Amino acid sequence: MRHRRLSSFAAACVATPRTLRHAARLATGRAAPTWGYVTDVEGDTAFWESYCRLSAVLEPGRALDDLALRPGCHLVFGGDSVDKGGGDLAFLDSLLRLKRRHPSRVHLLLGNRDINKMRLTAELAPPPSALWLPAAAHPGVYWRRSGATATPAGWLAAQAAPLADEPSSRLRWMLSDNMGSPRAFELRRSELAAARGVESGALSDRDVLRSFAGSLERGGALRSFLQAGQLCALIGGTLFVHGGLKPDAVGSVPGREGAGAREGVVAWVE
Repeated sequence: MRHRRLSSFAAACVATPRTLRHAARLATGRAAPTWGYVTDVEGDTAFWESYCRLSAVLEPGRALDDLALRPGCHLVFGGDSVDKGGGDLAFLDSLLRLKRRHPSRVHLLLGNRDINKMRLTAELAPPPSALWLPAAAHPGVYWRRSGATATPAGWLAAQAAPLADEPSSRLRWMLSDNMGSPRAFELRRSELAAARGVESGALSDRDVLRSFAGSLERGGALRSFLQAGQLCALIGGTLFVHGGLKPDAVGSVPGREGAGAREGVVAWVE
């Protein structure tokens, strides 16, 4: 397993299969099942295929669209399903099929690259929608206030070829400038082209936009992943989250900072 895939794992201890089994045995009083853990696949289907081939919790020899867990085994996906590997849709399909097959034994955590796509449903609403903000009036995002391309207008002006101020261009700006995924737009074009058996040039920017937007509509791949996922999971006495977790954050809930905000780890997770 690559080191960067482990970097998002946060728990009270380093969670190896041995420590997970020990923690679960302490919590339940009986021998625990085998747990698998993988994170930050980011649409890299080659890595996912390699993980599945080496995994001790997945049945061997199965195709990515027909994965199954071994009896008594569980799998935790630690978040960040999309953006960089060029197989976002294929990976989501594989993971969601596995989740539907084993709903209580596949645990999906949500990472920043999953959650931040929720922006698209509002910010890409096409004009004349009241939600659409023209580039000239858009101040940029609060975490990116400086730089020539920090605003949609600045980004459009910096492009070698003129682009219209429309949702597909806005999506390009969002992905490249403030979502940390500058190749995601063209990678999606390539993935769509491969699935349809055509050259990438046969797909327009609006085709790519429709794919991103459609994945967040009812029944869409990313929406389904968000609905099936969770921010954290307490499993056998081990807390799984995506990214870091400070001890004083446990029990804190935005909007409930006062009395009753801290209810213990179990209640907080639930």
